[in-house]
Amino acid sequence: MSKEAFDRQRAAIAIDGTAAEKHVLLVLATRGDAKGICTPGIARIVMDTGLSERTVQRSLASLKAKGHLSWVEKSGIGRTYTVHPSQVGTPATVAPPPQCQNTPATVAPKQPRTTISQKTSSSSRGRAKTKKLFHRLPAEWRPTRPLSATLAAKVALWPSGKVAAELENFTAWAANAKDEDGKGRKLDWDQAWGNWLRGKDDDWQHKRPANCNGAQLGRTNAAAVSVFGEPECEDAEPDFATLRRVGPSRSTGPIAVGHR
Repeated sequence: MSKEAFDRQRAAIAIDGTAAEKHVLLVLATRGDAKGICTPGIARIVMDTGLSERTVQRSLASLKAKGHLSWVEKSGIGRTYTVHPSQVGTPATVAPPPQCQNTPATVAPKQPRTTISQKTSSSSRGRAKTKKLFHRLPAEWRPTRPLSATLAAKVALWPSGKVAAELENFTAWAANAKDEDGKGRKLDWDQAWGNWLRGKDDDWQHKRPANCNGAQLGRTNAAAVSVFGEPECEDAEPDFATLRRVGPSRSTGPIAVGHR
């Protein structure tokens, strides 16, 4: 192989083009004589490169447009190619630096996966921490927080001893409830106690006795309501006719205090 042919092959690899273009030009440079002239057919170039015919034809047209290749059509011979890469030199001086375009593409997708993994890990730790906070009602438990003003006002109307009885019922229910989070295992037993009282108050309001005289509640001087929710009925005032019949006399005149 002559020095010119060797330099031509190195220049074919160093051109600014696609991999297919470099491959086609290298095949032609390898087949060319000392002047870079060769006459392979399209089928031979396809066989030597392993590329499709369409890719070979497109690469030849591009190489010709860029000035790396020229050809003439000769009757009976076909196409005669002349290889003359526009960039001649050694691969070390002509070849572009090692391409690392794929590095960001392979590294960049890892960042979202890492972030998602951290979020998933944080969420898992949060759920695990919350699960540990669920617990059974401690023995001898008593409420540690005061009731809300609204609930306290409702409970204040209950009969004496009802709150203590409900506390016993609540602790008995908690001791026998299913051992599951949200059932027999709670995050906040004070809140559960408040919910229990609200439910029992609703039941009690539906079952409490009716007022003994509903008409009296509409008067200005309404009957007082006891802690049991039952109106305290007032004695009826005697009418004026009854007052006039007091004493042995039935006279229509006014009654004198201290006289018969």
